[in-house]
Amino acid sequence: MKENHKRDGNGRYLDGVDTVFTGSNVLRSFDVARGQLGAFSAPSLLEVGAERQRLFVANFDGTGNHAGTDTDHITNIGRIAGAIAGSGDSRVAQAYVNGPGTDGSAPKRLADNAWGISHDERVRRMYEMFAEKAEEWLRSDPKADIRVLVTGFSRGAEEAASFTRMLHERGVEIETDSGRLRLREGGSIPQAVVLYDPVGTGHPRAHDRRLPPSVVSGIQIVAADERRTQFPSSTIIRRGISRDGRFLGVTVPGSHSDVGGSYHTDGLARATEALVSDYINSLTEDGFVSRPELSRLVADYDMHKSEQHQPFYTTGAFERLGTRDTRGAEAHPSHCRLVDDCAPPEPADVALLERMGPTHPARWVKHRSTLSVAKSPSSRRRYPRMSTMSRRSKPLAPRRRVLTSGVASWIRRHRGRTTISPSVRRLKSATTKSIFRSSHPSGSKGIPPAPPTPTTATTPSTNPSTTSSTPSTPRRASP
Repeated sequence: MKENHKRDGNGRYLDGVDTVFTGSNVLRSFDVARGQLGAFSAPSLLEVGAERQRLFVANFDGTGNHAGTDTDHITNIGRIAGAIAGSGDSRVAQAYVNGPGTDGSAPKRLADNAWGISHDERVRRMYEMFAEKAEEWLRSDPKADIRVLVTGFSRGAEEAASFTRMLHERGVEIETDSGRLRLREGGSIPQAVVLYDPVGTGHPRAHDRRLPPSVVSGIQIVAADERRTQFPSSTIIRRGISRDGRFLGVTVPGSHSDVGGSYHTDGLARATEALVSDYINSLTEDGFVSRPELSRLVADYDMHKSEQHQPFYTTGAFERLGTRDTRGAEAHPSHCRLVDDCAPPEPADVALLERMGPTHPARWVKHRSTLSVAKSPSSRRRYPRMSTMSRRSKPLAPRRRVLTSGVASWIRRHRGRTTISPSVRRLKSATTKSIFRSSHPSGSKGIPPAPPTPTTATTPSTNPSTTSSTPSTPRRASP
């Protein structure tokens, strides 16, 4: 697909709508989300050395998104599908279903964009691909232990939830000359889900999208700053950690596609992808999804005004409520703000959970590309805190302030201590100079001085040029 967006003065593509500067207070939400992920535990779907385990990853893209034809606007779902396809693990297979509104004639695409009328068709298409792969695995090894990870964005997240119910009800069924043959019973295949900002506007709401008992783990990420009335959030997984510990719901800054991806200015999408990468890799003992590199330029984390994409979008509900509207996951759901209980997931299958074994923290995963780095406890914070942003009087460039690294922040807090490891001592000179002194030629502003060495009192000099002054404290970030 041809890129139709214009470029700005710096040669970067624009996204067709205005953007809003986020700032450190908004970005701090990612620190909260990372803390929630660190307190959450997940089971292992794929263990090292378990030759009979198989993992099928089902990816449902969002409305208007097609990773195969629009490579300039790939969502996080398309990136997950590409990463898993190139993982090289013969025990893992993946399938990708493009989003609603990307197939058929122009009238059909228009109706599908508006109402998501292809919901059932896309769920069936994914199930057929899964059943075909499962049959192949079972014919080569009748005792193969099949597990499933389902991901989705926008209406694709609604399709992902519907797929989990279909898989729970059918198990593994294939078509034969004599009818349908069931190779695995329903409810016997453990599933996990990743839901990027589910939106069920239109036909998806006619379906029951509550997660079934065979879903042993899952995470839902909600865009806090989506203002469009036509995009209420579907509460498939409620905020926080569920009572049974299976699910985690987090809210992050940004509009709908700031969370799910597809914009050119995609810092928020990459930060969200980093959270999901940690979770997905925690489901396997040998993680196969690489965590993205996060930009240190604050301008890359601007939020988009998604209501400007179409003239018929309205924001009345957001302005009236002061926050985003939410709907339940049951068929024909009510507004979650008007009822106490908005159809939570169905109770867990205790026997299936026991079969999965113990859970483990969903954070700080060993990635294949960073195994040697991950072994060092001091290197666990490999990416900067989103909220620690340098607000200097002389930024490097307009709206291009620098995010300080976690290592540098650690050095600032511990400066002056007598015991510092050799690795941190080496980083002290390299990191501190590159981050703080790059924007301060004097090389001292913003860096707390070491505690003064006790000396004997001396008579102060009357010469103004030699009069000592109290060391200044580091300047706090303005709100």
